[in-house]
Amino acid sequence: MGTRERQARMVAERRELILDAARDLFAAEGYLGVTMDRVAAAIEYAKGTVYLQFGSKEDMLLALLARTRSDLAARLALATGGEERPRERLYGLPAALDEHVETAPWYLPLSALAAEPSIETKGADATRQDLRAATFRCLRPVHDLVKRAVAAGDLALPAWCRPESLGFALWSFLHGGLMLGRPLIRDAEGLASLALNTRGHLFLALLDGHGWIPLSHDHQPLQAYLARRQLLAEASRA
Repeated sequence: MGTRERQARMVAERRELILDAARDLFAAEGYLGVTMDRVAAAIEYAKGTVYLQFGSKEDMLLALLARTRSDLAARLALATGGEERPRERLYGLPAALDEHVETAPWYLPLSALAAEPSIETKGADATRQDLRAATFRCLRPVHDLVKRAVAAGDLALPAWCRPESLGFALWSFLHGGLMLGRPLIRDAEGLASLALNTRGHLFLALLDGHGWIPLSHDHQPLQAYLARRQLLAEASRA
């Protein structure tokens, strides 16, 4: 390995170390409790070294989200794979999202913050592009399943609805539903459970309303969802 390659690897490793420290601090202290000084102190770096990697706390937050959303994209690709019919594979979407927020509970509140213009606009252009690219990778398997369902005759879309539009709607509904439901866990477990169950029922109603077969009463959606969760659990243990 040449000097240039070795230096590039060191820079990449330093970046990952900084993001790991930021992740732990965001998880423990929340957004307002994190400063560049605290991140630097956590890994015993000079603050200037952290600023060489990230121009601001907002830029660091967006980079952290881009990294974890890339992890989510990999989960989604795994959870929606297989040889089953597209609708049955689609249950990998809520399965992957649910597992992701259980393993990274800080993801949802920080995702909501990152959507605020006061934060999003302070990220470097490259960081913002990385985050958008990671989001598109999350959407890709969902769009693919919608297209497969149409091609197989399992789903007939009206002329005004493109497969990408329905895929984005499904992603937005489930991802947004988690953002609305998860914070309630801190206040009332019963209320949170109701919100999350309602999300699942409405998801099925959305699929049935589009006539995506097999309809809910013709198969077992919960079992299909649990099978996708099991697939992810086995992969994480491997």
